[in-house]
Amino acid sequence: MIYTTLQLPFKVDFDTMSKKDFISYGQWFHSVMPDRIDELRIAVNSTPNFEDWKPDFSPDSLVQLGVWLKRVACNRKLTEEELDKLRVNLPSYITPKDEDLSFQTISLSVDIGMYFGEVMRKNVAGLRWDQIFGSRKFARFGRPVIAGVGKIVLDPVIVVANVASALIDGRNSPQLLRELFDRWSKNLS
Repeated sequence: MIYTTLQLPFKVDFDTMSKKDFISYGQWFHSVMPDRIDELRIAVNSTPNFEDWKPDFSPDSLVQLGVWLKRVACNRKLTEEELDKLRVNLPSYITPKDEDLSFQTISLSVDIGMYFGEVMRKNVAGLRWDQIFGSRKFARFGRPVIAGVGKIVLDPVIVVANVASALIDGRNSPQLLRELFDRWSKNLS
């Protein structure tokens, strides 16, 4: 697979970023989206049996993309330092998993999340990209999300990262991206 992982131009720590930093992050996110979707196309098309996939923003394009994600997504072992940081925030009776998504899979989750968000926006009337700046207790505070008419929002990057984890663990089918499009279309409209 030919793929250049996402390079952030600044440190991103959603727990400590100011509103101004979130606004800058949102502007950056949207400015790189076309290039990252093209990078995704190159990665998918450079994988045998996926040479014909096109990011045409159709809901059905998510089917083959999900099959491809199942094929390429993988975990990496966490370092002892990373595990120690996790243990600090967990009760002693909980043992953290010793692996997490690989850096490449995280990067792909952002790229696919951007694409998934655009598929939602382009196919469901009234949806738009937004950043919510109410209470910092809101889990998606300041992050680029897809919003509709109600209070429910979709964080497509987190959704795709969760899909990747589920596919790696064998908990779900590669059809999940397409199924989530259908589910979220109803929830957001």
